[in-house]
Amino acid sequence: MTGMITTKPTCPLPGPAPDLSVTALFLDFDGTITDLVPDPAKVRVPGNVHEDLRALIAAGFPVAIITGRALGAIDSFLPGLQPAGAGCHGAELRETAGAAITHMVPSPPEKLVAMATKAALEFGCFFEHKPFALALHGITPHNSGQVAERLSELTAADAGNGDYVVKKIGPSYEIIHKNVSKGLAIGHFMQLPAFAKRVPIYIGDDVGEEPSMDTVGAWGGRQIGVTAPTIVPGDPRHNDPRYLLDGPADLHAFLAWVVQSIT
Repeated sequence: MTGMITTKPTCPLPGPAPDLSVTALFLDFDGTITDLVPDPAKVRVPGNVHEDLRALIAAGFPVAIITGRALGAIDSFLPGLQPAGAGCHGAELRETAGAAITHMVPSPPEKLVAMATKAALEFGCFFEHKPFALALHGITPHNSGQVAERLSELTAADAGNGDYVVKKIGPSYEIIHKNVSKGLAIGHFMQLPAFAKRVPIYIGDDVGEEPSMDTVGAWGGRQIGVTAPTIVPGDPRHNDPRYLLDGPADLHAFLAWVVQSIT
């Protein structure tokens, strides 16, 4: 009887395939796992991606979601998984799948929430009140500078107690605590037993936007960008050579390869 010949799956990333035996994987959510949509509540996670993430968690592979969303929102889009991750740009941490969520900073003060809500109404933006961050979506190129200036005024005033900063995240602006960032969150994970002594790979559509993400390189890892519709000519990310994936579908293919390779 002739033995079956199995074909080793091919890594869809350009260049040498990562050594998964020493890799830790960190994934952004919006624009990476899911497509970007105008209403954040209406994103959808394809069923095959949900199952691939489930398989990685079940296999004990070190994977974490690093997102600006609250982890509770992530759980609603990935039912039954409760993956390890950092929410609200690192204000929330779940160190292992299914574990309790740790809050790293207090929630924004009500006065700051009220003033940000008023600013959103003034500029016709969609206001998102997260547990540990505030976001304004639907900002146009016409009013982007004005929105940034107004939010900076709010955080500089007593409303924020000097503890909050404004960050441009893609086409949106967010008010987050000054002591949290995605980079700090990844650094925290890299000291946990499941992630320690591994090489981090961060995949997201915000590569190059967040200086704190340079911590990935400090751990010997790499950042891989996912091209999004918001990355247009003139955007500093447009010609960034780290943008190797053309969209979430490419990330989905990579996750499928990881699952096939370790199971």
